[in-house]
Amino acid sequence: MIRSTLTTKEPALARQFMDASYGTRMRLSGRLEGEDLHFSRVGTDQFTVDHVVLPGTLHFACDPLSRLVVSVARQGNLGVDFPGRSDRPAPATPLLTPCGQPYRVVCEATVTHAITIDTALLHDTLGTLPEDRIQLHFLELQAPDPAAARLWNAAASFASRRLDGVHSVPALLSGQMAHLLATTLLAVFPHQTPDHRRIDSTDATPATLQRALAYIDAHAHLNITLADIARAAYASPRALQQAFRRHRDTTPLAYLRRARLEQAHRELQAATPDTSTVTQIAARWGFAHTSRFAGHYRDAFGQPPAMTLRQNTRHE
Repeated sequence: MIRSTLTTKEPALARQFMDASYGTRMRLSGRLEGEDLHFSRVGTDQFTVDHVVLPGTLHFACDPLSRLVVSVARQGNLGVDFPGRSDRPAPATPLLTPCGQPYRVVCEATVTHAITIDTALLHDTLGTLPEDRIQLHFLELQAPDPAAARLWNAAASFASRRLDGVHSVPALLSGQMAHLLATTLLAVFPHQTPDHRRIDSTDATPATLQRALAYIDAHAHLNITLADIARAAYASPRALQQAFRRHRDTTPLAYLRRARLEQAHRELQAATPDTSTVTQIAARWGFAHTSRFAGHYRDAFGQPPAMTLRQNTRHE
């Protein structure tokens, strides 16, 4: 996991640290008014959760970013100027800073919660193959309505709580959080998706399906995406989805969830309450919400996961 923190009254040190954190030049001007600037970060290679306290009135002239940033001002006033537009979001309104263009930021005594996201994660979530990936174009940079703002803030708060105070997170659970944030970002901020190659319905064959099933069964313990499964099946993501619907009446990701559920079931059958918990096993297989995992498990196996775990004690 990635962890970093800084508390300082020195503008030069703050500028150097922010440059390194966001991977670009963020020329800082203004005064800290004798108060501390505070920055803390926790996350993974795919996303980070940042908490930033900026006292006084500060200005940043920033070079283009290589990652997307969604910022929410919890206190104070935040303004961002992009080429051809200016945004002054209301408090608690998510603001997206896209990649590839310079921008300016003015902060007035702000406390900001920010999420950075790798653009490759968005393409994986969309199922875009590497050769089809172009820069996404967002039509709105602010959450368009209060419901969209609440949706983003709930997802961001969930990721922040899951990472707070822990030294490590199971890889599958980390991947699930990353894709939750990516899916929520794409739902909240209207965007144009690239027009991918024409989908040939003849790709949705039983052979395509079998290649995908074999790949999922062999790699369910890894943080695989729809694009990964499509590459292994030698098909486009949409053709792959069509194959699953046509021949299995399900989706690739639903089948992946079922495969992980089966693996969790086997672990619960082999474990005991003295050595393992339902929450630990669920997290290891990418299920962040224990209650939802329990519901899926009960539907699949006819009993709560805790009962499966307790049965091993009775058999000893």
